Amino acid sequence: MPKEQINTPATRVITLIDDGKPGSYAMGWPEMGHELHPGETFEHTPILWLGWSRGPEGLDDEDLVFYVDIAEDEILRTAEMIKYNRSLPIGVIKHDVEPMWTFSSVVLKRKEMLNLIRTARRAMHAVFGADE
Repeated sequence: MPKEQINTPATRVITLIDDGKPGSYAMGWPEMGHELHPGETFEHTPILWLGWSRGPEGLDDEDLVFYVDIAEDEILRTAEMIKYNRSLPIGVIKHDVEPMWTFSSVVLKRKEMLNLIRTARRAMHAVFGADE
């Protein structure tokens, strides 16, 4: 299955606050030459990929699939928040449907958005054929 990277990840600084309790962190954008202080770590923002296939090896005969690479520490922080939310008394957090967590830190610049459109068009034509 061909797969192309759409965006270039940015480096951010994660700062633990309030003794690292779930949800107790801040994100910021470091300046060049930033030196880490106690409680800080560098982390890359998620990477967006687009993959495609045409044939029996995919989920169906024809697939377009988005992938997101997310830093392990971001997943662990999210898991801690989910665990914490589940420990709260019923009614404190209300979910109308099965709870889901949104990872929303993939930011596409204009150049990356144009790359996504070009890649998606090329993948669509490879999988489903060219538009008439």
